[in-house]
Amino acid sequence: MRSAAFTAFLVVCCALAQAAATTPSPGVVGSTAAAVGTSPAAAVGKELVRSINECDAQATTNLIDAHALGLLIAKSMFGDTDQQNRMADELGNGAVRGIVKSYCRILQTSHGSAKLMRTTDRAGQFLVLVRFDQGSQGFDYLEFTLVPNSSGQYRVVDWYQLSSGKMVSVAVGAVVKLMTDPDPDFLHRFFGMTQFNDDTVASIRHVGELQNQGKYADALNALNQLPAELAETREILQLRASNAMRSNNPTEYHRVLGVLARKYGNDPSVAFSLIDYYYQTKQPDKLEQSISLIERRVGSDGLTNLLRANIYLQNGSYDQTVAYAHKAIDLEPDLQSAWFSLASAYVELKQYPEAVTTYQAVQSRFGAKFDRQRFVSNPKFSGFVQSAAFRKWLPQ
Repeated sequence: MRSAAFTAFLVVCCALAQAAATTPSPGVVGSTAAAVGTSPAAAVGKELVRSINECDAQATTNLIDAHALGLLIAKSMFGDTDQQNRMADELGNGAVRGIVKSYCRILQTSHGSAKLMRTTDRAGQFLVLVRFDQGSQGFDYLEFTLVPNSSGQYRVVDWYQLSSGKMVSVAVGAVVKLMTDPDPDFLHRFFGMTQFNDDTVASIRHVGELQNQGKYADALNALNQLPAELAETREILQLRASNAMRSNNPTEYHRVLGVLARKYGNDPSVAFSLIDYYYQTKQPDKLEQSISLIERRVGSDGLTNLLRANIYLQNGSYDQTVAYAHKAIDLEPDLQSAWFSLASAYVELKQYPEAVTTYQAVQSRFGAKFDRQRFVSNPKFSGFVQSAAFRKWLPQ
């Protein structure tokens, strides 16, 4: 159990860190002011974000109470108190090492960053909301729970990850148990099914082995062959989507998301996962519903308003695009893609002076350089390039 659990951590933690790739990227995000505050917990939040952005693994690890996290993981896996206490340190230390390493890797490979959004005091328990902006690989929100230890120092004891819809302790505990020791009692509690035969238990254990080996395409194939009652549970559908994504199978990825949307589209815990599907299939009403569900959990920010702006840009409602792009910029002025969405809407509305002013703001704020020929060669900008505003901005 011990070595298998540790190996499983690497798979689970990587999946947790990469979960945000299920969302469309709205653009590059820079640092902006946020509702952070000056409390001791806020200071921990700032240091947490700094250490994640700088891949300072030791500093990040020091901010997490591995024993407290491990005990929560153990409680989600085992009913016996003695076993929970015995396993807490190994589970907590393994989870922290794996997750911290994976967060660093995903931000490095995506050229992304973590951003502190706000801190909240809830009855003596502080919540620190952090957004992961992962470039073309999407984004995610993590809400860290901080409690003071015996010395009065605030430490992270658990956190909620929007892309999974679960606390990390629950997600790690469930998947490690699923991948290493999927006994029938656990499967019954986890999936709500009444019966599991030996073949089904063996198949699920085999999936765990394949994922441990990095054979995501084979794991996906094995998951697809599970009995329909099990294969179409919310948890297995999300696992199938994750394996399809990680095995670079976009066709299967979107097919599985379609099943997830059809069966669980009204479940808040899957709203985040379905944004990409609704965006690709051009379902603006469903997109709006998913964004609203996200905002109930993390609040309205520049990113959620940019998503709305892009929905309206996609379906030709350019006045609405302008309104939501402005709101995104008001909330986060360094959200570069909000400026591009605003400029695109102005071009579509034939408000060319406003479009030029917006592009000039991109130049001054972000140091962007624009090639006149790229506008000229794109039929979308044919009216724009003939305007006096454009000719004055980028003369021949």
